[in-house]
Amino acid sequence: MNCEDLKQSAIDLMDNPDRLEEACQILGQVVSIEPNDAYAWYLYGDTLMSLQRWEEAKSAFERAIEIDDRFDHAWCSLGSVLEVFEDHQEALVAYRKSIEINPRNPRTWSELGDLYRRLDEPQQAVDAFRKVTELAPEHLYEWNELGLALCESGRAAEAEEAFRHEVNVNPGDPKYWCRLGDNLSTYVDNPQGAAEAYEEAIRIDSRCRHAWEGLSTVLSSRGDDDGLDRVFMNIKIIDLIDDGTVHALRQAISLVPEDADIWTRLGQALAERSEWEEARDAFDRAIEIDPGNASSWCKLGDYLMSHVDAQDAKAAYEKATQLSPEYDQAWVGLSNALFALGDISGAEAARKQASHFAAEAAPNL
Repeated sequence: MNCEDLKQSAIDLMDNPDRLEEACQILGQVVSIEPNDAYAWYLYGDTLMSLQRWEEAKSAFERAIEIDDRFDHAWCSLGSVLEVFEDHQEALVAYRKSIEINPRNPRTWSELGDLYRRLDEPQQAVDAFRKVTELAPEHLYEWNELGLALCESGRAAEAEEAFRHEVNVNPGDPKYWCRLGDNLSTYVDNPQGAAEAYEEAIRIDSRCRHAWEGLSTVLSSRGDDDGLDRVFMNIKIIDLIDDGTVHALRQAISLVPEDADIWTRLGQALAERSEWEEARDAFDRAIEIDPGNASSWCKLGDYLMSHVDAQDAKAAYEKATQLSPEYDQAWVGLSNALFALGDISGAEAARKQASHFAAEAAPNL
């Protein structure tokens, strides 16, 4: 295997944390064979940095720069290692050199912004993160960091605008609404905005513990006892669901008897205890409450497959895929059911759908 092939094999391994040491050994071989390959030294440094072998990583990046002093990524990575050693001034020099060579590398601007925040230079941090949002507006981390730097600069209104960018891009993801709530509550002093953000996260996912706990903090500061009663009840329900035992799930149902998701979970828990009739009743109740809940149909299919009732399981999985065409687990279940019924071509078609939606593999046919 030549050096280029060795490099490529190492690159393929670098994405797997369990094989970083192997990648590092391969790259060590490459740089011993080709000691003037700047890119190989850079890759070697990158793996050493991931393995937290900081001194060796620093030496590797310095060697890459010695070979090619216009290698902007190597300068940037050298800055990151220098920060580990708390050599902040030399890290600034490295980042600035990287930017001088390639002012359009968003990673360097982001690293520079992080360093300026650590050095308590918020305006410089604002400028750096602002540059990232111009070069790569899809980088959401930097929008959040820009908001924090703006807060530290005393520019709350601009900070809130930056914080809201994440939810504008991902309005259906509760974690971004939670982060907005946290930021508005902690940094911008906008409790009403924070409460609205947490409520939106809850609207998307009523079992989002982070949102309920954040909302409880806001309501406590207001002295809203009625609102807190609702919050604490929902946190209790989440605790019972997380417990997952039949007893806990029955308690949760006593608090919210019309919740299809909890009935589905109860059906699963009962099935695990081989309490088949009660499990079927729980699945049926879930579907009666919410016949449009694809998850309930899919879990019913799983239950029926465990009873070797592939025909009825097939119907349940088909209903789940009709309700939610991108539901990967339902396609996997349908593939299993069709395979059990001897419909090999149908099973293969369902398996392809599962694969299309990045599902776990269906049975090999």
